Amino acid sequence: MPVPAAADPALGVSLALGAAVVFGLGSAAQQRVVARVRADAALVREPQWTAGVAAVGVGTALQLTALAFAPVALVQPLGVTSVLVAASAARHRLDRTSVLGAVACAGGLAGFLLLARPGPALPGAVATEGAGALAVLLVVALVVALVAARHSTGEVRAVALGVAAGACYGISAGLLTVVVAQVRLGGLAAASVHPALYAAAVVGPAGFVLSQHAFRGARSAAPVLAVLTTVDPLVAVAVGVWWLGERIVATPVALAGEALAALAVLGGVVAVARGGARRAVVPA
Repeated sequence: MPVPAAADPALGVSLALGAAVVFGLGSAAQQRVVARVRADAALVREPQWTAGVAAVGVGTALQLTALAFAPVALVQPLGVTSVLVAASAARHRLDRTSVLGAVACAGGLAGFLLLARPGPALPGAVATEGAGALAVLLVVALVVALVAARHSTGEVRAVALGVAAGACYGISAGLLTVVVAQVRLGGLAAASVHPALYAAAVVGPAGFVLSQHAFRGARSAAPVLAVLTTVDPLVAVAVGVWWLGERIVATPVALAGEALAALAVLGGVVAVARGGARRAVVPA
């Protein structure tokens, strides 16, 4: 079923940016506790972890609301700003590498959105032909990431788990877009019986659990968020275009520019994450 046209993309962008800020702060708070407390059961007794989880919950609610006003291909890439927020929350100042990384993130993201111009699905348009191939590709990616995490340690394991968590978040964003569409079309009753709601109720929490284990193996929240906010939007854009029928500009020139912009974002995220990791091992 096609997703109804976005009502207010500007409001969706504002909500998405707010979600990214809250998510970055909450993730940084969680990571500091998870890295210190080794037993999962003991986390619920840590006020800072609980506050971090609550912040992530607020961020998720803001993101879900954003999906009601803007397409997933526009909302999810804005999550990259959570890396900058988490990196800033983890140290007293940004070094030159981190500043350049932040500039690359902002410039690359702006360039990608300017070139891609994500738009909602047209009435009656459904992109079902690529959904099967996308599902297979995502399942394979998840399995590979989980196998890599099982057979590695330290930062490599954290990155692998972050990839798996990011894929889950991207899939969940697509599913929640369908749920929001059902609410707008038929109210809560229609959404409550749609399979996407129950799939999201499984995939979303699975991503959260994977992210917590990724935080435990990382030296700071920034490297994990770097992976999450790179994989998440890539998966979300693929879901939006290949399954939900959302539109992006796909001319050869635009695609080449979008690829370069995405590489700039990736490079910036890596720079910020490395800066965060270096700071994490420097005594305060």
